[in-house]
Amino acid sequence: MTLFPITCNLSLETVLKHLNLIEEVPDTVQPFQYEVIKNDTSVYFIKIFLQRPIVQPSVLNVTLSHLNGTMIVPQNFTPTEFERNEQDQIIEIVQISLAVLIGGSIMGTIALGASSIVWALVSYQQFVGYFIYINVLYPSQVETFLLMLQVSFWDYLPNPLAFVTEPLLKDLLENNKIESPKFHPPQKFMIYEKTSFFIENGGSIIITNIMLLIFLAVILNLKSLKRFQNRIFLKYLKVYLRWNVVTRTFLENGLPLGLAICLQLRIFIFDGPYLITCAVFTVISMLYMAIMISFMLRILYKRDNDLLKKGLIKRIYGTLHEGVILKKSTSKYFHIVILFRGLLLVCLISFFEDSPLIQIIPLIFFNVGLIYYMIREVPFEDKKFDVITKIKEVFILFGEIGIMMLVTKIENETHYEVVGWFIVVMLGCAFFIESGYVIILQIVEIKQIINHYMKMWKSFFAYLKSFCSSSAESELPEITTTRKKLKLPAPQKIRISSR
Repeated sequence: MTLFPITCNLSLETVLKHLNLIEEVPDTVQPFQYEVIKNDTSVYFIKIFLQRPIVQPSVLNVTLSHLNGTMIVPQNFTPTEFERNEQDQIIEIVQISLAVLIGGSIMGTIALGASSIVWALVSYQQFVGYFIYINVLYPSQVETFLLMLQVSFWDYLPNPLAFVTEPLLKDLLENNKIESPKFHPPQKFMIYEKTSFFIENGGSIIITNIMLLIFLAVILNLKSLKRFQNRIFLKYLKVYLRWNVVTRTFLENGLPLGLAICLQLRIFIFDGPYLITCAVFTVISMLYMAIMISFMLRILYKRDNDLLKKGLIKRIYGTLHEGVILKKSTSKYFHIVILFRGLLLVCLISFFEDSPLIQIIPLIFFNVGLIYYMIREVPFEDKKFDVITKIKEVFILFGEIGIMMLVTKIENETHYEVVGWFIVVMLGCAFFIESGYVIILQIVEIKQIINHYMKMWKSFFAYLKSFCSSSAESELPEITTTRKKLKLPAPQKIRISSR
């Protein structure tokens, strides 16, 4: 609030005594509290504390003695501080549980030959987790659910790029360039403390991919030496590192890497060492993504399904179609289609923040096409997982439709809450049926391990029992043989007569 003319410089006590905030339309903002802070000469900051959601933007009439003004109260669904603290505790617990579930499931599903199931869970967690950046004001329950999914393995990796470029970032901060609006990410990213700079968002990811490529180059060079040409270990390492590790890593970190690229492209300028470094690594990452995607498409396009099913070829390129029955000619492209869907999402949330409908409608159409493609072309090796995956995509589609309903005009608070719970139920069902199946697989794996060790113990005790009984039986013939060798006289009968 600014008072004119500038000479109208009232004390804070006077303003608090005479200031009144009155709703233009009754019961649209109440109850609320406010505090006033004097920022400068004739400039006062009024902070409003709301105690309930504001469904529609409202107006407060501001009066200060004979002075009048208005204040717009925007649509707001921010929970109270107590509710926020409870949400933070729940979110932290769920994030840790989800990290443990995914981390603990990787080895178990690999042992069962069903690692595609846990990768599908990771893909869901990344894709749906990014819904929080769609420029929609979510109800608190939707925001809480989406925040629960904001956990990623890549967040725990060290970021050497950030460490090396820290002095350059400090220089940018000292010059206050970073405060310029042109460096800001979309509004929803700012709310959740995300920046536009590639080094902070994607530094650890691109370094991980580069290190894997360097390690692969070292293995290939060792393989070219005569001394190591026939080493079986190097052959296996070359095959699995070249495809199953490098390609799978790219498929799983393609979304966060794509998001880091898109956010940097919004401020793609060469202004100072730090921004130049961000731009250079953005270009490197774009080239890397283009090469990897084109290479995967080329591999699959040039090999028919029968060839991809063969033992050696499947061992080399199997990660590109893992878990999918190669029944139709397009079945093998499923994992790349899922990657493209994620890249579409990160482009929409990065470049179309002013049009929430444009952010969500293309996703709905893509999901409709994806469900049709999966039903017609993509059967999975695990029949239960085949059904679960298709049902999961239907739930995600309904969740996206619910988000679109939030973009439209909201009639009342009840409507808003109902739509919010509808979104949570749809996306939650998609999450729980898949994570539940992963947990069931872990239980099966644990049972198999227990049964395996129980059989080992039973075999060991059976062997021990048979060994002891055979040793006891072998003693009797030994005594008989010894007696024969010594020619011992047979025992004589003694007759006792009584007189």
